[in-house]
Amino acid sequence: AAVGIVVTDFHDCYPWSNARWQFVMAAMQSRCAQVFVGTSAELTTALSGKRLHVVNTLNPVYQELIQLIAPNAQPAPRAFGNPNMLKRSFTSFWNAVSREKFPV
Repeated sequence: AAVGIVVTDFHDCYPWSNARWQFVMAAMQSRCAQVFVGTSAELTTALSGKRLHVVNTLNPVYQELIQLIAPNAQPAPRAFGNPNMLKRSFTSFWNAVSREKFPV
C-alpha cells in the first residue's frame, strides 16, 4: 500500500499556500493508505524498519529522510521523469513533464 510523507522541517522553510496544501493532501489521501506528516525525526521513528519502495525526488530534505529510514530501498518507477532543472512552481513542473510519454 502506498504511504505518503510530508516533512514539516522542509515546509517550515518553504511554506505553501492553503490552496496548494488542500490540493496536495486531497491527492495524497486519495492515492495513499496513510499519509504521515511530521518532522524528519518523527518520520524516521514512524517509518524505520518498514519495507519501502520509494519514488525518487530531487528534494534533498526528502532524499536524506529516505536514506535514513530505508537505506536499501529500491526506487519505484516514476509517473514522470525529472525535469532538467528544479521548477519554481507546480505549473512549470507540469508544463515540462506533461509533454512526456507516460511509462508503460
